[in-house]
Amino acid sequence: MPSPNPINLSPEVADIYKKATEALSKKNYAYAVELLWQVTLLKEDFTEARHLLHITEKKMAEITRPDITLKLVALTRSGLFRIKALFCEIQGRLPEAVIAYESALRSDPCNPSILRKIAISLFKSGMSESAIALFEEVLQIKNDDLVALKKLGALYKEKGDLQRARSCYANLLKLSPFDRESETALKNLDALDVIKEQYKGGDASELKER
Repeated sequence: MPSPNPINLSPEVADIYKKATEALSKKNYAYAVELLWQVTLLKEDFTEARHLLHITEKKMAEITRPDITLKLVALTRSGLFRIKALFCEIQGRLPEAVIAYESALRSDPCNPSILRKIAISLFKSGMSESAIALFEEVLQIKNDDLVALKKLGALYKEKGDLQRARSCYANLLKLSPFDRESETALKNLDALDVIKEQYKGGDASELKER
């Protein structure tokens, strides 16, 4: 269960988020989705709330299991929102693109392509941590998603998490052995490790001399 009182939130956002976690504890998923939706609109970089929103939407989809007609309606609705999101992206209106993609995801919560689009839009908006969380969500649904693996590798490298970056690029090369970009990135990470070890060794020598 997520923390009902995360730090660095305005009183309004904190109150809505707390109500959302309470709704989840009572398995009132529809109400929780509406509350979490409000939270992500008010605080776009609230990674935990966005992740929880997606989990709850998937849970609702599992429980409701609509018939074929309702599924077709949902997919049509999702497609229309994706078109809207694409136009917003082209015009550089990234916050609106994220909202449109999230609207599309509500109708198709297990779609890795939509999750990937949200992650890319968040990254372009400067929200790297949120983007990382979303790309990880993509891999939970589709573990061979080449775009998500490549983006995650670059983001983890930028963050300084070389172990996870290496894991992403290694998995990429298993899936796409002739990906020269990933091969080069992996070699660069190995070189960084060597430099770090040499630096540590230098520090140790200096300490011994003292």
